Amino acid sequence: MLKTIDRAKSTPLHVQLRELFEKQVLDGKLEPESLFPSERELCRRYNVSQITVRQAIRSLEQRGALVCIPRKGTYVAKKLPEQKLNSSVGMFLPENQGMIESPFVAQLIAGVKSILQKKGVLLVLLSENENFTHQASDPKPLDGIIVTDPHSSDMRLREFQKKRIPVVVVGRPSAPNIHYVDSDNVGIGRLMTRHLFEAGFRKPAFVGFSKEQTLTKDRLAGYKTEVRNHGLQVHRNLISIHDRSENVEKDYTESLLKNGADSLVCEDDLMALRTIKSIHVLGLSVSKDIGIVGCNNSSFVHYSNPPISSVEIFPDKIGACAAEKLLCIMEGAECDIQTIVPHKLYVRTSSQGETQ
Repeated sequence: MLKTIDRAKSTPLHVQLRELFEKQVLDGKLEPESLFPSERELCRRYNVSQITVRQAIRSLEQRGALVCIPRKGTYVAKKLPEQKLNSSVGMFLPENQGMIESPFVAQLIAGVKSILQKKGVLLVLLSENENFTHQASDPKPLDGIIVTDPHSSDMRLREFQKKRIPVVVVGRPSAPNIHYVDSDNVGIGRLMTRHLFEAGFRKPAFVGFSKEQTLTKDRLAGYKTEVRNHGLQVHRNLISIHDRSENVEKDYTESLLKNGADSLVCEDDLMALRTIKSIHVLGLSVSKDIGIVGCNNSSFVHYSNPPISSVEIFPDKIGACAAEKLLCIMEGAECDIQTIVPHKLYVRTSSQGETQ
């Protein structure tokens, strides 16, 4: 544990100071209910600014090691933790049931946990619309935030920046200067669409979840680029965007087929699976009558009838990269704004078309 402030370290001064104070409190060098040194005294003792001291003290107050009494001063808490409190990271997950049930989320969480557990950092799972201002400031703070499934106008990100809370986004954030980990979703959209053309299909349609999600926007952009690259126009009636919770697979499948679609680029595997069921209800054959390609390479794609072609995006690696990047930021070290995890297409019966 730190004994002095080391200005040569990349760790921010307020973090070093917090760890130093925390050790003094937990080691009993500062007795419970004793008056904590004043900000002025601490500034003089460690030759740091008042802002640095306040950041360190506020962090310990939030951790329950110090108690601030207005007009009296700051005191060591009466009941101290038995051991040093670990850092905690909040991970905001989408509230949509379809997304929560997606194997992608489970693998993403597993990847985050694999890194945080090694560092003794607690992971707190939070719902998308939970009161993040409260979570980030009362009474046991989060030391960092991982946001998943970002939207075009995500006010949470700006709020975290204002409060100087380290944040990493899984997905491409719409706001600048925010660290993130993502797949090349434009490239994925192009790959899925190009594969259908190469398999002999001539009129692929696109099915996505939300116009507000950057993921949907990027994959749709990739789809449009590849359609144009094959000398075709992009038709709105071959694009279907709807909410995950809506049970409309049969409706959009019928509509797209009426508009001439002979294959579907599905945003994820769950959508592809539900679409296949709708195609069977309509009395059509997947691959022979209509091709399907999904994304995430979920475990169930092998057992679908027929097996689903899918793009593997390695969500466990995305989660691990996000956790590593966040810990790097929390420690005050420099790291790249973006990290792109590679993807790979696995071709199965659902999209083999004329190549069978």
